[in-house]
This record gives sequence, structure tokens and C-alpha cells, in this order.
Amino acid sequence: MSENIKITITKETKKISRELSTNAERGIYIFAQDVAKRSRRIVPHKSGALRRSLEVTKPKDNKLSIIYDASEKLKYALFMHMGKKYKHPRGQRKFLSDPLFEKAGRLQYAIKAQLTKLLN
Repeated sequence: MSENIKITITKETKKISRELSTNAERGIYIFAQDVAKRSRRIVPHKSGALRRSLEVTKPKDNKLSIIYDASEKLKYALFMHMGKKYKHPRGQRKFLSDPLFEKAGRLQYAIKAQLTKLLN
């Protein structure tokens, strides 16, 4: 006699899957806010327009963005970030990538903390 194994995905399983994804996204968002907070402290500033332009988008599909406005009004943002020749009297270059790399190891802990909350 052979026995069959049957796995049924229920609404509850789908709900748990959504909750896991939501909590993972929350962890990613908390990490991104931490990076943005550090970046705001070190971004070069004179008028504060570049600092105020920082935006962290809400997570979607486990992705988000940390963005400084580089539109026509603030087209100098990329030069300020990458420029080696310009002296930054208030702030520093690599004002977004440095905080990201400094805090990269914390991403897994931010996600784990949110998932632990869900599972406990």
C-alpha cells in the first residue's frame, strides 16, 4: 500500500506569508531610516536644501529607496557626493554610501527583530 502526502496551502498559510513579508519590509524600513539619519548628519550643507531633500520610500516587494533630490534645483548633489576636489566645510563627500556601508551589517538584525516579534 502506498500512502500519499498532501500539502494544502490555506488562507492561514497565506496570511502568515504576508505577515512575514510585511515584517521583513518593516525591518528594511527601520534600517533605511537609520542610514538616512546618519546621512543627514554628514551631508554637506549651506542652505540645508540638500539635507531636506532626503526621502526614504516605503518598502514594496522588499525594496525601498533612500534618495537625495538631484533635480535641476539640486543638480550639484551627485558632484557633492562623488567630488574629490571640493572641500566640504560642513559635511563630507560620500554622505549616502558611507552610512550605508557602515550600517550594512545591521540590516539582518533589523529584519530578524521584526520577524521575531511576529513569531513570539
